[in-house]
Amino acid sequence: MQRKAFTLIELLVVISIIGILVSISVVGWVSVSQRGRDSTRKSDLARIKQVLQQQYSDTRTYPVFEINSAGVIYSATWQLTKNGGEGCDRTDASAKLSSKYIGQIPTDPKDSFSYSSATCSNLAKDQGDRYLYITPTDANGPITNPTSFGLMATLEQSQSDRISDPKLNPLDLTYNGPVFGNWYSSKNNYVSPNFVTANYLVDNKGQ
Repeated sequence: MQRKAFTLIELLVVISIIGILVSISVVGWVSVSQRGRDSTRKSDLARIKQVLQQQYSDTRTYPVFEINSAGVIYSATWQLTKNGGEGCDRTDASAKLSSKYIGQIPTDPKDSFSYSSATCSNLAKDQGDRYLYITPTDANGPITNPTSFGLMATLEQSQSDRISDPKLNPLDLTYNGPVFGNWYSSKNNYVSPNFVTANYLVDNKGQ
């Protein structure tokens, strides 16, 4: 009695179909994961904006953007909270976001830095996967007692927010908006060495 078996062509067809189904599943999972992280980023920045405005209503100023000798550190976690302890410290402890408004600044889902031990030079490099914080400038740098701010993040699935237009991006060389001035652009930190990739902006105004 002759036993029936799959031919080589039939096996290849089955393997191909399985491969296609697996590929579709992986792509779908990646897309869902990216949307989830982007949702977290947007809600985190909305939360930070809320507490910044709470502090502003009490003090009439937002935390001042601080310049570090190791390089420009845009990280919101460092700009808003870091002082004292180990690692890279802020020098102006009075300019941070008060802990009475928020215990800990949220970090980007892909931000793997340990801020308690990271050196200033490391924090000044490769800032693509961090929440960013800036305040307005004049010709000499960030102004004291700022009355506006910008919070930024890198969304994985959206390129349609207003910071994706270079002329509306406070860190891009072609930025021409009236809020933050051109000091950041003149430092060329959007391109190098910071590798900032922010495409989502929240400020103290409408957005």
